[in-house]
Amino acid sequence: MSQRQNFFWASYADLMTSLFFIMLVLYVLTFKILKQREEQYKVKAQQYDRMMQLEQSLKPLDDKKNFEYDKEFKRFTLKKQVNFIVGRNEIPASDGKALLEAGRKLEAVITAANKTKGVKYLVIIEGMASKDNYSLNNELSYARAKAVLDFWRQSGVRFNPDICELIVAGSGTGGIGRSKYEILNQRILVQVIPKVGK
Repeated sequence: MSQRQNFFWASYADLMTSLFFIMLVLYVLTFKILKQREEQYKVKAQQYDRMMQLEQSLKPLDDKKNFEYDKEFKRFTLKKQVNFIVGRNEIPASDGKALLEAGRKLEAVITAANKTKGVKYLVIIEGMASKDNYSLNNELSYARAKAVLDFWRQSGVRFNPDICELIVAGSGTGGIGRSKYEILNQRILVQVIPKVGK
């Protein structure tokens, strides 16, 4: 064998060895990247499952009698609105029965969802007011929300603080989801928000 042929085979062996190590490194890197992506997809799948679970936990509210889902603002709202008198925060007697029924339904749904799925909630009772010459609309809207909470408590509707955080708020003449007819803004909104994450 000539010197040239010996050099060729030695170089060829070195080249193949180098290519083997390059392929091995690429394989290990690809495997590691795919494993990381698999973990990311598992986390996303778990988050998606949790969101679906939360969505399903509120399905019983969508009964078309007490609550309805507002697609525009992505929230459940009272089907029968409490129509307050301008400048007043007393719940009209004509709205008491529907409000009490809605409170009991909400309490039952939240309690049942927590027992079966371990879900926790944030419930916001938001009072609103119409844009008019009344100077204390912010205070009035809060007083309306507080009146609803007091009415529910006096009627025996209680939300377990371990599974439901309750917020009473007044948005005055602001807030989203207002009617273009100002007289219809003499009302309250009850929003139910599932708590996500740890």
